[in-house]
Amino acid sequence: MSAARPGLHVRLIAPGLLGPMPGMQSAEFPWPDTPVLKRLLGRAEPHPGPVSRLALLKSHFLDTDRLQGLAELSFMGEFGHRPRHPVLRADAVHLRADRDRLVLFGPELLAVSSEEARALAAAFDAHFGSEGLHLVPGAEGRGYLRLARMPEIETRPLEAMLGQPVADFLWAGREAAQWRRRLTEMQMLLANHAVNLERQVAGRPTINGLWCWGEGVAPRPRTGLDRHSVLHVDDPLFRGVAMHCGLELMEAPDFEQGFRVPESGREPWLFIDEIRLPAVYGELERWRERVSEFDRLWLAPAFRALRRGEIGILDLMPMNGRIYRLRRHRSWLLWRAEHPARHAASMPVHHAD
Repeated sequence: MSAARPGLHVRLIAPGLLGPMPGMQSAEFPWPDTPVLKRLLGRAEPHPGPVSRLALLKSHFLDTDRLQGLAELSFMGEFGHRPRHPVLRADAVHLRADRDRLVLFGPELLAVSSEEARALAAAFDAHFGSEGLHLVPGAEGRGYLRLARMPEIETRPLEAMLGQPVADFLWAGREAAQWRRRLTEMQMLLANHAVNLERQVAGRPTINGLWCWGEGVAPRPRTGLDRHSVLHVDDPLFRGVAMHCGLELMEAPDFEQGFRVPESGREPWLFIDEIRLPAVYGELERWRERVSEFDRLWLAPAFRALRRGEIGILDLMPMNGRIYRLRRHRSWLLWRAEHPARHAASMPVHHAD
C-alpha cells in the first residue's frame, strides 16, 4: 500500500462523464450504473469549474481572457521545442454531408498512418510552397502549417468543432476570406489525392479537409501556479502548456489499469480522455460502457484511497461547469447520493471556451 499523504490533492479530469449527450435531460435517458459517482456527487462540495478542456487552460494555467497561440503550444508538446516560425495547427478531418450542411469529424476517427501523412504533406508543399506554406505532419492525423508570418484571422479550435456544422463557425479577421478560399483549395487538393482514392476503395473515411486553428502567440502562464503539480496527459496541447508553464509532465494514465495512488509527492492532474469522444459524437452505448468502467476502475479505488487517508482531496472535473471536491471527512457521510441527471451538462456545447 502507498504511504498515506493526507495533504495530497488529486484531480481527475474526465470530460464527457456527465455529457452532454442527446436526450440526457429526459427522464427516460438510459444512465449507466454508477454507484460510486452517485455517492461522490452527493457528498462532494461543488465549486465553479470549466465547461471544456479549453476553458480549463484559461481558468488554471494561462493568464488570458482569449486563448491565443494554441498551435505554438501544441507544437511544443508534439516535438519538444518551440517552433522557429509562426505555425497553425492543420489537422486532418473528414467533412460529411448531413442534409444541407457539412459536419466535421476529427482525426481520431481517421486513423491516419505516418505514410499517408507524409504523402499528403508532400503534395501540400508542392502546391502551396510557393505561397510560403509548408505542412509539418505530426502524429495521429495532427499537422502544423509553417508560415512566413501569422495571418490576421480568428479561428475555432478543432475541439470546439467536432461533430458540428462547419458553416456555423465562419472565421473572422481581416484575412479570413482569403483563408476560407485556401481551405476550399486544400479540400480540392486532398479529394483527388491517391491516399483518398485508396481509402475510398477500402471503404474508409476520406481525409477531405484540413482544419486550421491556434493562431497567435502563447500567453504567459498564470501567476501563482502550483509548481508542485504534475500533469499526466498525452494530448500535445496540454503537454505544451505544461512545458510553457514549467510544470512536470508524465504520460497519461492507462484507462484499463484504473486509479492508483501516485508514488511521487507532487499534486497529480490525471487526464482521462476515453469518455470525451463517445460523448462528442453521441455514441450512446460506447459512452455508457466507458462511464461504467470509469466508475469501477477510477472512482471506486480513488474513493477508497480517500477514506484510507492515502490522499487528502479528490477533485472530479467532468467539464460541466462544476468541480466536485471531496475531502476525507465528507466521504463518510451516510445516505448521501445524487443521481448524475441532476448534474448533466447542457446540450449543445458550441463554444470554444
